[in-house]
Amino acid sequence: MEKVELKKISDREYEFVITGEDHTLGSLLQHYLLEDERVINAYYSPIHPLEESIRVYMKLAVDEDPVKVLEDALKRIIEDARDVREKITEALRKAGIEVEE
Repeated sequence: MEKVELKKISDREYEFVITGEDHTLGSLLQHYLLEDERVINAYYSPIHPLEESIRVYMKLAVDEDPVKVLEDALKRIIEDARDVREKITEALRKAGIEVEE
């Protein structure tokens, strides 16, 4: 993530422009934001096929700091990725495969 810009669209509607990211993070953010009870709607779209930048839209159900909501989603993504890594590492070790950490 090189740069993040926040734009308020209207009451409780926000758009983040995230530079240096693509569909991988956009899809994850959309999924995790939609799981958040504070979020009514969320989606992402690439800005241009040749640019590594995405737009992340969110509409909040409550008056909440949109940056906090985005940060919370990113923290949950990181936690889940760590859990998956630990489970894969454990499974590989059980199978007798050495894994470097």
